[in-house]
Amino acid sequence: MYAASPLTGDAERTIARLWSVHLQTIGHRNPYAVRLLRVLACYAPDDIPRDILGAGADDDRLMVLEALRLLHSYSLITLTEDAVSVHRLIQAVIAAEEEAETRGERAAPNLALTWLATAWAASEELPPGERRMRRRMLSPHVESLIRHHPINADPHPDSWLFREAADHEYAEGNYHRAHTLASHVLALHRAALGEEHPDTLGSRHILATVLRGLGRLEEAEAELRAVLEICRRVLGEEHPDTLGSRHILATVLRGLGRLEEAEAELRAVLTVRRRVLGEEHPYTLTSR
Repeated sequence: MYAASPLTGDAERTIARLWSVHLQTIGHRNPYAVRLLRVLACYAPDDIPRDILGAGADDDRLMVLEALRLLHSYSLITLTEDAVSVHRLIQAVIAAEEEAETRGERAAPNLALTWLATAWAASEELPPGERRMRRRMLSPHVESLIRHHPINADPHPDSWLFREAADHEYAEGNYHRAHTLASHVLALHRAALGEEHPDTLGSRHILATVLRGLGRLEEAEAELRAVLEICRRVLGEEHPDTLGSRHILATVLRGLGRLEEAEAELRAVLTVRRRVLGEEHPYTLTSR
């Protein structure tokens, strides 16, 4: 099993076998602890907030606490008052075992996504500054979940979290992480909804915006022109999504130094927004 895993070197494989024995022992004492470790292995290795684990009833919290203490006693995790960390080698051991033993079973990744989505949704009730800080803590773990949620036509109900995290990372200026998340969202929407669904078009618009932030302007232009062709045909010239994509296209053209084309796009968008939305609408003002 370990020969085909990401583990490298005899020493690492030896440690992996030892930890695997520990997992079997723990499984006999507390099966929930092994289940919890499989969930933890889906997240980024460091600074997993303890308060997202077992997001639910007090009984679940107690089970989590007992499981964490047991895992810590075997040095499988590191505990602080607020966070959990899992060694990358432990994550590799878990990944190797899941690949070999539980093909097709998504229990741990699905639970990891649900717990994280619950915590993200709860952060909406926080004041803006606290909400932003909370999501900074959560977003690296959302990115880590991508590798555990392959693209298919039946995405998990909490897959909306990837889009939320992409928007958050873009607003934070973390364009590389935003690109990873936005690309995953687009792939999910394409598989589940098709090329011409409004959500797919919205995902392509977001990806183009991220590409602009990364300075990859030619790619952003190509993406926006492809989106616009579908938006015009499916949604119409005056649909807000069509106008939004034209506005972003204008900013990309300006960045490419094609100022006359950028001006023509902005004037066309402004004309429609004045007529449809009125002079004082925020979108109209943005186009001026």
